[in-house]
Amino acid sequence: LLHSRIVLNEASTGAGIYGAESAVLDLFDCVISLNCAEKGAALGLVRGESATLSHCTVAGNASWKGGALYLFDIKEASISDSIIYWNAGGSFALSPETLLKVSHCCTPENIPYLVEGNISARPKFAGWRRDQVFIRASATGLADGSEQAPFSSVEQALKAYSLSLA
Repeated sequence: LLHSRIVLNEASTGAGIYGAESAVLDLFDCVISLNCAEKGAALGLVRGESATLSHCTVAGNASWKGGALYLFDIKEASISDSIIYWNAGGSFALSPETLLKVSHCCTPENIPYLVEGNISARPKFAGWRRDQVFIRASATGLADGSEQAPFSSVEQALKAYSLSLA
């Protein structure tokens, strides 16, 4: 899947996306949010071949038995340059057979399969009710990122948090 938005789904396993029996899942630049399942609210992959998530946001999903990402008996799973945060029931649920590598991601858990370059700081999403950062191109004057005093550009917002795109 490329450049997709997967929201507001319900299922017993893998409400957002479900794959089984030798499935291969590749996601790039996707948002998986506001899904609800017993296991794997955002993604459920059972006895699959592999899963790859890159440049994805997985946030605001709810699972009561097994994480936003439920990976059971998967040969290989890789998540990179993604945000996996604010998921009820945790971010990951894995079987011992699953080989998971997480790199350059933002996730709250301090887990052994975090490979390199990961952070656990809370992300700030534009337009979300919690920790909102507002950007409006027509904004002028002093800006703090609030709805009343939005930043005029992404660069201005990043600079306010001592960050850059470089």
